[in-house]
Amino acid sequence: MRNSNYQMIFNQLTENASNKYPVSIPCLILKDIEHDYEGLQNNFHIIDKDVLGQIMYELLRSTASDGCIPIIISLGDNTINRMESRGVYVLDSVNNRFIYLFGAEDHKNFFNKIDKARSEANISTSLIIGYLHESGNHRVDLNHADTLNHLLDLHGNIHGEYTLLDYTEEINFPLLNEKFKLSLLSWVIRNAGVKL
Repeated sequence: MRNSNYQMIFNQLTENASNKYPVSIPCLILKDIEHDYEGLQNNFHIIDKDVLGQIMYELLRSTASDGCIPIIISLGDNTINRMESRGVYVLDSVNNRFIYLFGAEDHKNFFNKIDKARSEANISTSLIIGYLHESGNHRVDLNHADTLNHLLDLHGNIHGEYTLLDYTEEINFPLLNEKFKLSLLSWVIRNAGVKL
């Protein structure tokens, strides 16, 4: 599933994490069962970490070939069930775990820019999937956001919306050189009427 470009960027991300020893968070991924997410969801958080892991795995299958890496941005504590800290995560699908890359206190400017984009889009969620890509090569494909929206819709209690940032608004990713940016942000939103 991983190509060499993806693996190289993934290794650089995890090596440059703010923690000297990045925290890995195991998750259950059903790699051989198509979209069997029923029962993994919990109503107290936006999403359960195992459900998110499954969704990210399915998303990676569609994005890994173009070098785009989806990252998880949690703007609030306990936004993801069983992942208590707000921060930025990436899925290591080979080892079935999330890697905590950094928190809000580690890179305040990054989080301020994400929060600004959220405010401008008038979105009130604290869970975002950003698509990391090398800026000079290409713009990120909107099909990634559409794929994520489809995967989120399978659950019935969450959905996705996305914002494509203008070239001048792209957000630099702190752990990589300045060529790597976020230009597409998917907002993971709990459906109206779903009890928190």
